[in-house]
Amino acid sequence: MKPTEDLFELINSLTKSEKRYFRIYSTLLSGKRKQEMNYLKLFNEIEKQCKTGIYDEKKIKEKFKGNNFIKQLTFTKNYLYNLILKSLFNFYSDNSPDFISALGVFKQRLLYKKGLYNQYFRGFKSVNLNLEKYERYGQLTDNLKMERVIVKIKRRKKNLFDNSVYYDKEKEYINKIENLTDYSKLLNKIYTLQREQGLIRTDKSKKKLNEIKRDNLISNENEPKSKRALEYYYLSKILINELENNFEECLKLSIKRLELTINFPDAFADSIINVKSDSLDLILKYSLIKNDFETYNKYLKLQSEVYGSKINEAKIFFECNKELEYLKNRKSEEPAEIKEKIMFIKGAIEKHEKSFFKDFILEFYFWAMIYFLEFDEAENALKFCNLILNNEIKNSRTEISNLAGLFNLLIHYRLGNKNLLIYLIKSTEYNLKKTGEISIPEKTIIFYLKKLIKSRNHQRELMLLKKFKEEEIILDKRINQIFDIKKWTERFILLKLK
Repeated sequence: MKPTEDLFELINSLTKSEKRYFRIYSTLLSGKRKQEMNYLKLFNEIEKQCKTGIYDEKKIKEKFKGNNFIKQLTFTKNYLYNLILKSLFNFYSDNSPDFISALGVFKQRLLYKKGLYNQYFRGFKSVNLNLEKYERYGQLTDNLKMERVIVKIKRRKKNLFDNSVYYDKEKEYINKIENLTDYSKLLNKIYTLQREQGLIRTDKSKKKLNEIKRDNLISNENEPKSKRALEYYYLSKILINELENNFEECLKLSIKRLELTINFPDAFADSIINVKSDSLDLILKYSLIKNDFETYNKYLKLQSEVYGSKINEAKIFFECNKELEYLKNRKSEEPAEIKEKIMFIKGAIEKHEKSFFKDFILEFYFWAMIYFLEFDEAENALKFCNLILNNEIKNSRTEISNLAGLFNLLIHYRLGNKNLLIYLIKSTEYNLKKTGEISIPEKTIIFYLKKLIKSRNHQRELMLLKKFKEEEIILDKRINQIFDIKKWTERFILLKLK
């Protein structure tokens, strides 16, 4: 059985500051007892292996074969793993709202168990203020239940007991929890539609989206009952507008979402997703789509502060984004100039891949594929098409992966791979159906390709191509903004006539 690499991966993920703290923490904890120091030996040895990127348990056993702890290596590894997590907990505890909130609740429970009711009652005010600031409504309802107990004991003697105010407060917190849950469910529904559709292509998907838009949670801006619910509201509206290709509204809403996180940071502290950086990413994305380089440049500086990215990498990224927008907006018809820009971006990505958004890389692959297909360089187009179809985030950008699948058919037809196309058409249809109905332009392209690959007669193939060229549906605005199918077909007919 292969040894688990969980400990290796955990140590490899630690920063220099976290490693230094762990060594201090484990030394103080152990009091330099030999047994405890064995864990530090194991930590140091695995840290050395992290530099190679390969975990080798055999080497560890060989190096420490004279030590007793190596006989129970599984136990030792498990203890060390948990010890590292405890040190991380302590390292981040002072700045963690979750820790501060949990500590306040724990302190109250402890005082109650000790019978120190006066201290217990006095402590609720500061604890509850903290919990409200961080919007920890679940913990607030638990606190209210405990607080009611001591109020009942304290006031019963005076016959003044009326804890309806506590029930009203609990109901208010429960409503906020339910409201946040409702927004979370709605957001998940929109994400599902986005993954399935990418862009709204069919009447069925339009119907689904309109149902979501009519929901009171979306149609009423006053419906969110907390700052976190308001953030979900903004994100839901952003995704809806993206589905409708309304990127101007996406940009406005993304800026509002960012301002919310800046004005009320406590509500988003300790969030698993960094809402501030995610909002910045979306602002940069939509400002580029809108060719709003002034907005892009403004928020790129703020992003550099958030991420601490190197200034030269930020400049490279900015330059590549400008070049990609140049390509997307077809500002040149000169193949040599376009190829130069494609190679510039390709080289920058290969050298600084971690500095680029994955979305940006996927979009670049797509436009490089389109241009090489237009230049009648089908083999180069196929290379970029394969990079899209094998990309790890293709399922989250179905509008790109669906179109890439469609253009993949045209590329293989141009390369003469008719036998392969029999199988590719089936898989493309299947993938398109998975994301909803197949649109009429998609159906038309697939319909003609099926006929073309079955045609063994040169004259019939030419006739089908000419008929395809005259189909009004290939003038579909969405597809022709990207690729001039009619022009490509005309050129292909001329090649067939030679």
